[in-house]
Amino acid sequence: MERRIVQGGRVPLQLISLSLGRVRVLSRGLDMAGMGVRNVVIVALALGCVARPGWAQRGAVPDDFPGITRCEGGQAISRIRADVQDSLLRAQLEAHEAVHRAQAAAFPSCEAFVAGLTSARQIIDVELPAYCAQWRVAVGQGAEPVETRREFAWRIAAQSGAMENRLQVVQRFERECDLVPARGRAP
Repeated sequence: MERRIVQGGRVPLQLISLSLGRVRVLSRGLDMAGMGVRNVVIVALALGCVARPGWAQRGAVPDDFPGITRCEGGQAISRIRADVQDSLLRAQLEAHEAVHRAQAAAFPSCEAFVAGLTSARQIIDVELPAYCAQWRVAVGQGAEPVETRREFAWRIAAQSGAMENRLQVVQRFERECDLVPARGRAP
């Protein structure tokens, strides 16, 4: 119910209701002098409700990742951030990035490998074996297998943009990543 009441230069006090991204002004019968105040309040509240892309998030940059494999001159080059000092974590990251280098080596160039990563499923297909290798190292270091597998599966879902499918990623991780790799199965 939306009403506008203007009586002799006076405007009733308004209650602002936000619903589905729209501002609705509902009259409550109390008068307040000055039409300008009403307009300023409505505009200020409306502007406060407008979504602003980029305020809360930004695109990922290489330094966001403790380890990363990038293409340089057609070759896959891995880098582990200098601030990663924990030797156990470094060993896990080295196992993870080694899988990505091997994946890229199966293509004519690293760039051709990366160009094929155009969907959430393709990213999951690439990240799952890498996290599996990292998981094996972590479990060998004493990490709890079930919790670590779940954490890694959720990271895969987040990186791929498929958080709504995180339970399926966990199930796939359980099916495809044994503590000891089966014969003929890649890590």
